[in-house]
This record gives sequence, C-alpha cells and structure tokens, in this order.
Amino acid sequence: MAPVFFKSPEHRLRWLVALQTMGKVYDGKIDQEYGAALYVLTADLDTWQQAQTYVRREGIDFEALLAEGEFSGGYSVLIKWASNLFNGNTHVDPVELMRLDDSNFLVALTALQLRRTSLPVSEAELYNAMIDEQNRIARENREKPWLPSVDGGD
Repeated sequence: MAPVFFKSPEHRLRWLVALQTMGKVYDGKIDQEYGAALYVLTADLDTWQQAQTYVRREGIDFEALLAEGEFSGGYSVLIKWASNLFNGNTHVDPVELMRLDDSNFLVALTALQLRRTSLPVSEAELYNAMIDEQNRIARENREKPWLPSVDGGD
C-alpha cells in the first residue's frame, strides 16, 4: 500500500480490519467511498467504538451517528466531512476544517485523497491486519481474565 498518514499504528490496524470486515476491497483496490469514511471513523478509538454500530456493508448511517453520538465540535466537523466524502448527503464547508487540530486536519486531507484515488492494498497486508487484530484481542483477554472472553469461550 502506498504511504498513508495514520494517527497511530492502531488507527492503521482499525482501518484495515474495518475494510476487510465490511468487504470493501475489490480486486486489490480499496472502495473509495468506504475507504475515506472508514479512515476518518477509525482515526480515534472512541469515535470508532461509537460509529461501529452505524457502519454496515450496505451503507453508513451518518445522520444517526451524528444525532446520537457524543463528539467534540471539531470531531463533529470531521465526521460530517467523512459523510460528505462518503455520499455527499451532508454539507460541510471546507473552512470548517480550520477548527481541527493539526493531526485531525491531516486526517481530513488524507481522507480527501483516499476518496479521489482507489488505493491498492495487498491480500497479505489485509491478512496480517486481521492476525494482528486477533492477537490484540487475545492479549486483552489474557490481561483481563475477569472479563468474559470476546470469542464466547470460557
């Protein structure tokens, strides 16, 4: 995959896992609409935890996410930006992006680039991301043995 700005290694992992889980990689290319929107939604763990229930293979319910989610003013702008890049149904003036801090401004610009270009990603990269996610879940389960297992086991 070409170099892409990520806020953290976890951001990259969340994004790749979300794309793979949603089935939004076709013939080694990332779906542009989902790629851009998921890139923004996965940039922050709290946002992704709130957004996951609104993301489906058939679409993303940005209207409900914005109405029901709890986001700062700046992050609301970023989510509206993701919605606009996804399907154009949400209006956001580009000047609103000036409210973002430097890191989130880079997220907004990168999302715009992802929407414009069908970025290639290899099967190996997606596979490795899924393995990394499974390992992360297993580590969390070992670190918190008092919690029920994510995979449903005892």
